[in-house]
Formats: sequence, structure tokens, C-alpha cells
Amino acid sequence: MIESGLVFMVVCLFIYSCAYIDFEHLDDNDWIESHFSRFIQRASVIILLFLYNYKLSIGAGLLFAASFDQVLNSLRGLNFWYLGSTASWDLFFSRQYILTPTFRFNGNVILGSKYIEFNFKILYVSAKVLFLIGGLFFFVYNFYRFGL
Repeated sequence: MIESGLVFMVVCLFIYSCAYIDFEHLDDNDWIESHFSRFIQRASVIILLFLYNYKLSIGAGLLFAASFDQVLNSLRGLNFWYLGSTASWDLFFSRQYILTPTFRFNGNVILGSKYIEFNFKILYVSAKVLFLIGGLFFFVYNFYRFGL
């Protein structure tokens, strides 16, 4: 039981340390142009954890995806759900679309007259909450099921 809790604490410290390192770079106006080295570092930790326990590695990956941006935003003094303008993840979720419903009647396309505004930030928040729930589930499941 203690090992699952210990792994959880180490993962939380890893997430915080990754966010703090990025915060230091951003605070010095060193913009992060390539995320490749960071990806290799973070993937290596998840792979090593996978060799120990694959369920905990899934939980760690989900927790990282759920909380890294929020920890970094908190360190930078930004809004908790702030979306930047450079990262692909942020660009995707900061989009807004105005959708026009399309209806078909007897093979003819009829466009509706109402516009529906769809804000992708709702998906961003929903994804983060689901990742958090999923990550915590894997740790709690291992804690109670296997006594890890």
C-alpha cells in the first residue's frame, strides 16, 4: 500500500519540478521553441514507471496531462485555465467555431438560420477533469486492489 502512495508523491513532485523548470525559463524570457527534449525526459520517466507497474504509469501520464499546465499557470501567476498562444495543445483548445446546423430533406441540403457558437475551452476543461479522475482512479485502484 505504501508503494502506490510513494509513487503518487514522486509523480506529483516530478510534475511540479517539470513545471518549475519551465517557469524559470519563461520567467527569464527564454521561450521554449522545441519540446522534444522535454518530451524525451517525461516519456522516459513514464516508461521507467511502466516497467515497474503499467497501471501506475497510465495513472502518472494522465495526472501529468491533467495538472502540468495548471501548475505552470499558477507559478506564472496566470489564470488557472489560461491557454497560451504557441503550444499546439493551447492553440487547438483556444479555437472557437460558429457552427451552422445542416439538415437534409428529400436529398436537398437546407442550412439552418441559427448559428451555434462552440468554444473549445469547454473541451479543454472537460479533458483535464477526465484526465485527473482517470489518473487518480489508477492510483486508488492499485492501492486497494493490489496493495501496491
